[in-house]
Amino acid sequence: MSEKEMRKHNTLSFKLKADAIAGRHGKQSAARQCNIDLKRIREWCSQKDSLSKMKKESPKKEARRCGRQSDNEHMEVHLLEWICDMREKNF
Repeated sequence: MSEKEMRKHNTLSFKLKADAIAGRHGKQSAARQCNIDLKRIREWCSQKDSLSKMKKESPKKEARRCGRQSDNEHMEVHLLEWICDMREKNF
C-alpha cells in the first residue's frame, strides 16, 4: 500500500518569483532552482497576468483564501466566549 503525499500549496509570491526566474534563466532552470515540476512553471508563466493582478488587488487576499468564511459573525463571537468560559471552568 503506498502512502499518499500531501499536496504542496505554493504561495502567490513564490509563483511570481518562480516566473521571474523563468524569465531570466529559462523554465527548466527555474524548475530546478525552485524544486518544482516543469509543468507547474509553464502553468504559472501562462497565468502570469492573472497572478500579478491578484497580487496588486489585495496583498492580504492570499491569506484570506484559507479556510471557510463564517456566515454569522455574531455566532462566532458567542461561540468563542462560550469556549473561553468552558476552559476557565476546566471542562
